[in-house]
Amino acid sequence: MQTNSPDVSTAEDDLISLSGEDDSDDAMDTDREDINTNVKKLRSQLALSSRPETLPCREDQITEIYTTISRAIKEQSSATMYIAGEPGTGKTASVTKAVNQVIKELGGKNINYLSTPANAFTIVYDVIQPQKKNKAKKKDHRRRLGEHFQKAGSKKYTLIVIDELDFMVTRGQQEIYDFFNWPQIPNSRVAVVGIANTVSLPENLMPKIANRFENTGRIVFNPYRKDEIVAILNDRVKSLENLSPAAIELCAHKVASSTGDIRRGLDICRRAVEIAGNTVVGPNHIMTAYDDLYLSSSYPLQKLSVYHKLFLLSCVREQQAKQDNDLLFEVVVARMQTEMRRVGEECLPYLVIKEVLSLCESLEAMQIVSVRRVENERFSIIRLNKDKDLICDIMKSDMEMNNFFE
Repeated sequence: MQTNSPDVSTAEDDLISLSGEDDSDDAMDTDREDINTNVKKLRSQLALSSRPETLPCREDQITEIYTTISRAIKEQSSATMYIAGEPGTGKTASVTKAVNQVIKELGGKNINYLSTPANAFTIVYDVIQPQKKNKAKKKDHRRRLGEHFQKAGSKKYTLIVIDELDFMVTRGQQEIYDFFNWPQIPNSRVAVVGIANTVSLPENLMPKIANRFENTGRIVFNPYRKDEIVAILNDRVKSLENLSPAAIELCAHKVASSTGDIRRGLDICRRAVEIAGNTVVGPNHIMTAYDDLYLSSSYPLQKLSVYHKLFLLSCVREQQAKQDNDLLFEVVVARMQTEMRRVGEECLPYLVIKEVLSLCESLEAMQIVSVRRVENERFSIIRLNKDKDLICDIMKSDMEMNNFFE
């Protein structure tokens, strides 16, 4: 089985409990180091890039996805699934969890990548036909993939996971048509799972493409409720007492009453931990963090996550290269990918497009960037609200960003 799945980053640090105090100076120094270490690890657990072992409140969805995929592979039959819901509702994490479970039990290979319409066919072709990589012209990959799935005889089962399916919608919609048409071919031995933010996307496509979704299994991820956000945050910080129950309750209320996006809850708690330092995070810290992130226009750049900083640095470098203040989101993402590849995934795990979108949205909320949506365009226009030289100077003096200036 060959598998294409979304990029997944993991956090290596585990949470540990705070140690007690001691009267000796050495013990006090050790305790202080332990406390600082625990705070650092807690922030790591609350980071967007962290992937916990369990996904509370999404067990039913994971089971359904796993059951559909594993049954299709065992029966060597084709299948299609459409996973939809608002950003930050656990779609990609749930699919990844189910796919990894399938791979662990049935074998196979998990290929991580960021997909765009321009390279979609090439990525799949290079995985399915690795021995022919770079031998066929890029324009022929689509045709050769069609021939592969139509060919009779034995072939490996292929599972294709397309994250951010919304961004695969081109003017001719050919990519989506082919991906969801391949499973309709007899004996194609392919399953396709599409993940999108738009529940009604299939109905908005061309009729011939919408027809390909008629027999597609659908799962809708609703925004998280308050009780679900509380459960998720408690799972992230279990065994620690750094976040008080009242703080978690308030954070969950704030998020559930607006978007239900768990990423906002993680961002708020992470910032609250930074504000509280070595003290227990209380409701007052949550309110200050919320104001900093979503109401204040003066959030310090030094306090941003490394991914936020890299996004801003990518904007600066793209602006310098193009001599243009208006930057295409897609171009900034490409610049980020280049920078992350340069330092290596072991230093900075890759992000999928939806996570970069979340970064951009939070920077917009902090008024650090402006985002202009363009009608009939897949991506927005980004403009920095801070002086590019100021951003560059701050990044150069930031220890987290040293690798990007070597």
